[in-house]
Amino acid sequence: AATVFALPLCLTACATGTATGVRAAELRAASGSDLMSVPTEQSYEVSEFTILDSDEEAVGELSPSGYMVLSDGSITEARFVFTLPHLPEASFELDQPVALRTSEPVTANGTLSVLGLAKTDVAVRLLTTKLDADSAEFDVDFELPAEVQGLTGVPADLSAHAVLTAQDR
Repeated sequence: AATVFALPLCLTACATGTATGVRAAELRAASGSDLMSVPTEQSYEVSEFTILDSDEEAVGELSPSGYMVLSDGSITEARFVFTLPHLPEASFELDQPVALRTSEPVTANGTLSVLGLAKTDVAVRLLTTKLDADSAEFDVDFELPAEVQGLTGVPADLSAHAVLTAQDR
């Protein structure tokens, strides 16, 4: 009985499927949609970074360098390096892409490095104040991690205005 029962299972499991023909789905994009457009990518270079006080008045300008890559409304790469009065150098590198919104702030997470100390998952709030083919401007708010505050004496909460200039591709 065991042999008779095993034989049909083997034949069923080993049988090849029958060809039913090739089926293909037809995709169509509505006229005027950008579904099939090539993603656009634009690079920007930091040209100005101004620290603001609580009344949004300029307190001082840092010596900035760095870049940002914008692709279809999202920042896909960013690295900013600043020379602060109390520090030889500080840098922030974006860890994951962030989609920009025009009317509300977004949070960008990245790694902050100061004096050899790297702190991951540092949140920076960005509010886009200008974004066009020539430049990008952001109001920036962030809290320095306690470890960085202890090394630098810089206030915990910082606000700034960043200006970036588009680079030719």
